[in-house]
Amino acid sequence: MRSISTVLLLALLSLESTAAQACLAEANTLTTACGSDICGAYEPCLAYNITDCSNTSSMDSSSSCMTVGDDLCTYKCFRAFGAYNSDPTQFVFIVSYNEQSESDDGIYATANNQIVTAIDQLMLSPQIASVWIEGGGYQQIDRGKVVELKLADDLLSSQSQVTSVSLVAMDLSTRVYDIPNMMPNSITDLLLSNTLLTEFPSHLASFTNVVALHLSCNYITTVNSSVYWEKLAVLDLQQNSLTTFEGNFPGLTDL
Repeated sequence: MRSISTVLLLALLSLESTAAQACLAEANTLTTACGSDICGAYEPCLAYNITDCSNTSSMDSSSSCMTVGDDLCTYKCFRAFGAYNSDPTQFVFIVSYNEQSESDDGIYATANNQIVTAIDQLMLSPQIASVWIEGGGYQQIDRGKVVELKLADDLLSSQSQVTSVSLVAMDLSTRVYDIPNMMPNSITDLLLSNTLLTEFPSHLASFTNVVALHLSCNYITTVNSSVYWEKLAVLDLQQNSLTTFEGNFPGLTDL
């Protein structure tokens, strides 16, 4: 016969398991699916255990922690609408390299790469036209230094209001061919700086509305003669390893 203490322990473990299953979001994954009862409208969030949340800079002006139901279900909500959460047309999220490099100035929504390792499909406000997700610090590029993020296959595919997407300082070397499925065809400006690319991504010409492509701080060596992109007007290849440029860009005005 089981002792009373054993029965109580099993009951407690069962309750903890049930509470953990009640969490809406997968741990370490940035999402907009936490629910309006947890975060503000269209605010991204992360699921945490209680200690992770208390050990992060969770009370700055760009984020807040909230416990829902049981202590095992703790969420951190981020206010990610531009600098100081002041621009409803911008979604900006920074994934710093580690906790030591995480900025505490509260200008942009930030979490370190030990805390956020994946980004789920994002459902954004109809006002959002620009999405900027960057590793390290905002507009601070150290060529070759990147974060590792698992991006959802349909990251922004349903967000037809978005016209500009920037994915910066993250390893896209094995995911660059998935980019057309991740993004809406509405984008006109695409920035993939410092993403460890070694080949020119000619398949991105499938974005029929893109007129500006920024690929700075990569390792691209060749743009061969088979590359044809009629509508592209701006091509940024600064700080690459370019030795051959033979591509056909009849609309190019800025290189």
